[in-house]
Parts: sequence; structure tokens; C-alpha cells
Amino acid sequence: MEYSMRNNENTDFDKLCESEQMFRGTFENAAVGISHINLEGIWIRVNQRLCDILGYTKEELSRISFQAITYPEDLPADLSKFEVLMRGELEHYSLQKRYIRKDGQLVWVYVTRSLQRDSVNKSLYSITIIQDISALKAGEQKLTENQHLLHKTANELKGKNEELETIINIASHDLRSPVVNIMGFSGELARSINELKEKIMASNVGDFQSNEIMTVLNTDIPQELSFIEQSTHSIDQMLRSLLKVSHIVLADINSIQIDMNDLLENIVRDSEKIIKENKIELTIEPLPNCQADRGLIKEVFFNLINNAIKYLDPTRPGKINIRGFIKNQYSIYSVEDNGRGIALNHQKNIFKLFHRLDTDSPTEGVGLTIVRRLLNRMDGNVWLESQQGKGSKFFVALPVS
Repeated sequence: MEYSMRNNENTDFDKLCESEQMFRGTFENAAVGISHINLEGIWIRVNQRLCDILGYTKEELSRISFQAITYPEDLPADLSKFEVLMRGELEHYSLQKRYIRKDGQLVWVYVTRSLQRDSVNKSLYSITIIQDISALKAGEQKLTENQHLLHKTANELKGKNEELETIINIASHDLRSPVVNIMGFSGELARSINELKEKIMASNVGDFQSNEIMTVLNTDIPQELSFIEQSTHSIDQMLRSLLKVSHIVLADINSIQIDMNDLLENIVRDSEKIIKENKIELTIEPLPNCQADRGLIKEVFFNLINNAIKYLDPTRPGKINIRGFIKNQYSIYSVEDNGRGIALNHQKNIFKLFHRLDTDSPTEGVGLTIVRRLLNRMDGNVWLESQQGKGSKFFVALPVS
């Protein structure tokens, strides 16, 4: 009987030792700081991880309170909750705060405190878990800085857009007004010359003088007026083109799911007259949907189709084929023609403003520039494959959703 009791006592003692060993192992080897703090805030037990976080040894911490190394701005919030906890009016609390390390550096931590009581429910000490969140706070600070930078950039961009709108207004009114005036006065001058010719013919001016004057009026001045009219017309067209490109760049984007089959039907309907006049064989295969602004995408394909029509080869019947497929979350469309094609030296400049394949063309050379800028604004892209004398194939990529 005595042996059995002694054996039970040994077993209980072994279990107690094992439990104590497990507690010490958990306390000392935890990946977070763990401490016991008495009612006055003095560290009475700390683990090594806490010492690493704060930069103090265990002995040094045992001589100071948590209040002494808390960043002054963070102390009131922590201290008020700690006092409530020590009075037994709170089971636990958590907060973020800063400690002042031994080397003077600040360290952000996440603190969780709970209360340890004795057998009669008397408060003994707080159990405090301290996690170093310096990296998290650095990330938050970086995010805040980036948000401020983004906000600043957005404001700067808004200012630039406002400046651009001002320039557009100037181009619309102040720059075009002189051009319109020149064109108007050129017309008036032409009419005045006609009146002058009639008066000369009706006057008694000698034949020799009359012939010289009529040569100037019939040949020299009309030729010079023609140069003026052509130049002012070119300037007017360039200003109109710049305005068109600028308005497109500033247009609001309303991105929706687009039924491209329906959209192309509308474009073909609008272009039906020119397609029939040029006897073009137009084929549209089933097309996938895409995510974009319907009005702006209509402008893209209207430009591509009209560009194909413009550069058809007059020596053979014109053909235009439009296809589509999905690849890597993008809807890819192609507009292929059997026209004149584009020489390799022109292909790298084809999307530049005012670039024209034919210098005698009456067009402004902005259609493909508009296409690229519109697609860039809608997370899209455009490129081409072309062989001179055989035709061109323009590709358009847009997000599926």
C-alpha cells in the first residue's frame, strides 16, 4: 500500500515536471514575444524573442516597466486598458503601439494582454503576447506614400488635361479664325479681280497695256491665290485633325460587353453606299464579344474598314474579310484586304500622326493614329501584316471581359 502511494506520487511529480518543461519550452521558443507583467507594469518574466524585439537583456527588462519604454504618444491608450485589466474588469485587450528599443529606434508591435488570477480570483499578473509588426507598418507606410503619389499624379494629370482642353479651345477658335479669314478674303480678292477684268475690258486702255494687265489678272494672281487657298485649306485640315485626335484622347471611357457581330452589322449598314460603289466583296465571320467602349470601338473598325476601301487595288475586284478568335483572355480581330499593301519602310510609321502612304491623298493621315490611341485607352492593341501588291491585314486585340 505504501509502495503504491509512493508510486502514484512519483507519477504525479513526473507529470508535473513534464508539464513545467512543456511550458518553459513554449514560453522560451515561441516565435513571438511573451512576458509576465506585474500590477505595476514591471516585467517579471520574458522570453528571448521579446528581448530580440526590444534590444534588452532579460536582466535589464526586469528592472524597468513597460511604461518606461513605451512611445509617449502610445502610452495613454495602453495604460488605461492595462489598469482596467489589472482591476479584473477586462478579460483581455489588444492594440498596436510603439516601443522604444534600447538603441533608441522605434519598433511597432501588436500587443495582446490577458489576466492571470490566483485561486481566490485575485489579480496576479498579465500575460502579454508581443508581435513585431514593423514590416507590416513599413508596408502600410509605403502604401500610404504610393496613394499620396497617385493622388498627386492624378491631380497633375487633371491639370494637364485642363491645359490640353485650353489648347484645344485655342486651336478651335483663335488659330482657326485667321485661317477662315484668309480663306474668306481670298474669295473676296478673286471676285474683285473678276470685276477689275470686266472694267478693263470695257475701258479705253491700249491693247498692249490691256494684254499685260490681263496676263497678270488671268494667270499670275489666280495662280498665287490658288497657292494661298491650298495652303490655308491644308492648315485648316490639320487643325481639324488635331482637334479630332485631342477630343478622342479626352473622351470618357464607358467599358461594357460588346456584341461585335451586331456592331459590325451597324458599321456595314452605315458604309453600304461606298461598299456598293466600289463593288467590294465584304465577308464577316462570327466574332467573339469583347469589353470596350461601344462608340469608340465603332470608330476603330469604321476607320479600319474605310482605310481598306481607300487603298484597294483598282486592277482587281476588292475583297475585305473580317475574322475573330479568343487567345489569352483577349479577343483578336483581323480586317484583311487584297489592296495595294504597305511597303516595309512605311509599316513602322503607319500609326504616326499625319503619316500618309500617298502624299497626293486628300486625307489627313490621322485615321490609324486614332485607332491606336483609342485601343491604348481600352487596354487594347493594334498591329499589322502587309505585303506590297498583295494586301494588308490589321489585327485588333481587346480584353474578353
